[in-house]
Amino acid sequence: MAAGKRSKLRRDPKPVTYIRRDGVDDWHQSKVLDDIAADFVFISLDDAEREWSPAEETFSYYELVYVYRGELRMWLAGEAHGGAQGDMFIVKPGVPHREESPPGKASQLLCLATGFCDGRGRSCEFPLELPDRVHLESGHVVERCLRAIAAEAYHRRIGYSGAIDAHIMQIFIELVRSARSVAVPEVDVAQIRRRRLASEAARFIEENHAAPLSLPEIAQHFFMSPYHFARIFKDRTGMSPIAYLARIRMDNAKQLLLSTDLAVKEIAARVGYQDPHYFSRAFAKDEGVPPSAYRRRNRVDT
Repeated sequence: MAAGKRSKLRRDPKPVTYIRRDGVDDWHQSKVLDDIAADFVFISLDDAEREWSPAEETFSYYELVYVYRGELRMWLAGEAHGGAQGDMFIVKPGVPHREESPPGKASQLLCLATGFCDGRGRSCEFPLELPDRVHLESGHVVERCLRAIAAEAYHRRIGYSGAIDAHIMQIFIELVRSARSVAVPEVDVAQIRRRRLASEAARFIEENHAAPLSLPEIAQHFFMSPYHFARIFKDRTGMSPIAYLARIRMDNAKQLLLSTDLAVKEIAARVGYQDPHYFSRAFAKDEGVPPSAYRRRNRVDT
């Protein structure tokens, strides 16, 4: 590029956060759940706290008993378990059980009953190990799903059966994760964007290093203020954008010095320096010798 002329800067469309299935760990191991479907039985919500003393029952399906408020004593196969607000009991098929209020206590319960069936429509058990009990913080995704199931079953809008099945599957998956103490962090989109920004900015500088770039011009290309752009870039790469630009220019200048017979003045212009004297001083500061001496010392003619 001739000195004093600005090259056309390459502008890419703004990227998006994109996560592919083949980049997700444990995808195929989790597909065991694809072979089953939820078989919704009922959901019940107490309108207020009340005392419980029902007879013992045994179901052929799963029952989830969530203590929304108050206290509860849950009997499972003849053994008593105390429960307080936020506790959920997972009663598996074939397990005799009954709910009982402690003396002078009451509770408000949210209960879900569901079975599962295989691809042929036959009843089956949930294929992953479930806990007997979990504690849920207020507003937990399981609680939200329970309430969503109740709303779907009550209003019966189009597609409600599919929505209920999806919520049931999410509930049971969350229960499995709780049993395995698997913390599933949220995707840090901001961190992904910072990492991608640094990568895109480095590529932009490399492809446009011959242009008379400045920090404001580079930052403007990414629709950011120079201060925030420089801070993110340095945090990810360890050097400022201008230092990175200088590094790329010097690397390209050394390559041209050793592989061509171009004059130092023309090489300076090709790597983005309009003033060849400034280029020579910057090169000597970086390499310890002027460009012409670097060429003589390192070039091997064939």
